[in-house]
Amino acid sequence: MKVKALKDFGYFYKGFNYVVKEGQEIEIDDKIIQGFIRDGLIEEIKEVKETKNKKEVR
Repeated sequence: MKVKALKDFGYFYKGFNYVVKEGQEIEIDDKIIQGFIRDGLIEEIKEVKETKNKKEVR
């Protein structure tokens, strides 16, 4: 899932250390995403798709 970092943070996942900077957009595994959202570290990027008659948010 594509997310945007709200703060600088680092995490360890599957044998690798990751460092994420504030404002950076990253692709992250859905299995670990909920804890980061709960802690206020990331937010989901919503795709806005405009059609002729309406806006569709995904």
